[in-house]
Amino acid sequence: MGFHALMHTCLDMVEEAEGSSDSYLGLLTATEDYRVYGYVTNTRITLLAAIADGGELKASNVGSLLRYLHTLYMDAVCNPFHTLDAPLASPRFAAALDQVAATWTGGLIR
Repeated sequence: MGFHALMHTCLDMVEEAEGSSDSYLGLLTATEDYRVYGYVTNTRITLLAAIADGGELKASNVGSLLRYLHTLYMDAVCNPFHTLDAPLASPRFAAALDQVAATWTGGLIR
């Protein structure tokens, strides 16, 4: 299964979990290469984290990671100069994501 197909499958699983009281959906699916976790905000923004098997990130920390990414996203879209229908093109947001990737993965993601 290709990576894009895996993500679309996970989005279907997110729709099935609609109405969950917790934003963090936990493990959605696992393949031999990735474990995919989901998070849905109260405004229906969906965050998916595909963690490579054998990675250093523990499943118990993924919820914290996704909550932190949600906070970064909220900070970026709350910028008064950002248009909600436009793509999120914030150098500050991109730098924060790079920092998160370096911190949470030990620099394995580039």
